[in-house]
Amino acid sequence: MHAEMKDQITDVQAGRITVETLARQRLDRLTRKNPAVNAVVEYHPDELILQAQSLDCQLAAGQSLALAGTFVTVKDNLNVKGMKSTAGLRKLKDNLAGSDSEAVARLRQAGALILGKTNMAPAAMDVQTDNPVYGRTNHPCFPERTCGGSSGGGACAVRLGISDVDVGNDIMGSIRIPASFCGVCGFVPTGGTISLDGFAGGKPMGSSLSRILRIGLQARTLGDIQTVLPVVLDKHVPFIDETAGHPLRIAWSDDCGHLPLSDVTKKRFASFRQVLAAAHELYPLQPNDFDFDLARRCFIKLFYGALAAMLPPPVVLIEKYVLQNRFLNSQLKDYLQAENELATCTRQLEELFDRKRQSQHTYSWNQQSEKIILNNKEHGSEQDDTSSETSRAGTTTVRL
Repeated sequence: MHAEMKDQITDVQAGRITVETLARQRLDRLTRKNPAVNAVVEYHPDELILQAQSLDCQLAAGQSLALAGTFVTVKDNLNVKGMKSTAGLRKLKDNLAGSDSEAVARLRQAGALILGKTNMAPAAMDVQTDNPVYGRTNHPCFPERTCGGSSGGGACAVRLGISDVDVGNDIMGSIRIPASFCGVCGFVPTGGTISLDGFAGGKPMGSSLSRILRIGLQARTLGDIQTVLPVVLDKHVPFIDETAGHPLRIAWSDDCGHLPLSDVTKKRFASFRQVLAAAHELYPLQPNDFDFDLARRCFIKLFYGALAAMLPPPVVLIEKYVLQNRFLNSQLKDYLQAENELATCTRQLEELFDRKRQSQHTYSWNQQSEKIILNNKEHGSEQDDTSSETSRAGTTTVRL
């Protein structure tokens, strides 16, 4: 197991090790491990050492650099000054970035070293990582299998200890899927909390798609993510530390409207809720609280409608009539209908939160049956628990 990122930062700040020494160690690890997986597709060793030496000089002069000793990789559709941003597309294979994306710039200012660019699916449109510019990225533990996508190179680099954190982006699981496949932590914050400035080819068209697309992080531990996150968040966003000690109000769903879940996932989620219930207020969503099916239909229409508007007409025709992509639709009427559906979904959420603020519910956790008890009834069961001492055993109760 590689050293915790926070330990590296502490050692650098204390003068027990230099950033240059760490940089040389990382480059050695990269040259040994990367050829078998093809996770990092561009890096500049000499420039990295010069930047490390510069950081050491700044630290020696007393400058405060919160992330000195941290090594970051960046998905290949986000700009890093002096490196290519190809997004895995042939037409962008020579696209040299003249400046850093906003998230990368903030990390540099805090003393993080940008180690290199990581591989991705073409245009971030696949759940595996293989493209005509750099080829395939293999799973870090099972090379014959996929590492997931579209941010697969980042997940692989983090798992192998090449980088501490990878900066990527996510619309339909591009961080969450490879993080799950490779056994690392993936975090995608609320839309608009991390700047989208600095995408290869520019930001997506339309406000709806821009709200759906989010910059996110992959790291080996949640602690590493928590260390980096405040640096990249826009300044108007309150960080969780500011509300430490105050219970959160959390609504949850077992299956988000009848989506299939494995038994293992259900059991892990139940255990997670049990931990949350000890400190926070939980509410199991009821069928009339939120229309998950409407939300999914709305998302598909908005996403593929915006995509159809951005793609060249010949590509749209091929997708629709050759590849039989039934979701790709450039009709303005359908897109506007989806905007109305989005407003409906938003209103449902607003009403849910307003309703919960005005009402009180008793939530309990039954450790024996691993079920929720809401207002003295097990959630998902007709059984009345008011007369059952067994069902009350080992429960934790909070107020909503």
